[in-house]
Amino acid sequence: MQNIKPLEEPPQFQYGDAVYPAAHPERKGRIRDMVWHFKRQAVMYFIGTERAKISRRYDADELILADKNH
Repeated sequence: MQNIKPLEEPPQFQYGDAVYPAAHPERKGRIRDMVWHFKRQAVMYFIGTERAKISRRYDADELILADKNH
C-alpha cells in the first residue's frame, strides 16, 4: 500500500455512466471498466453496449456523457 499513490483528480466517469464515443455516437453504452495507463498517466475506459463489450479502450476526452434524451 505504501507504493500506491492516490490520484490527483477523480476519474471523469464512473462505473455504469452512460456514454458514447465522440467519433461513433451510435455506440452508446455504459462504462464497464476503468484501468490506469502508465505511459499516459491517465485513466482509460472500456464501454459495453446492450449487444457486446467493446474491446477498445478510450481516453476521457474521446467519450461524451450521454444525457437522458440522447
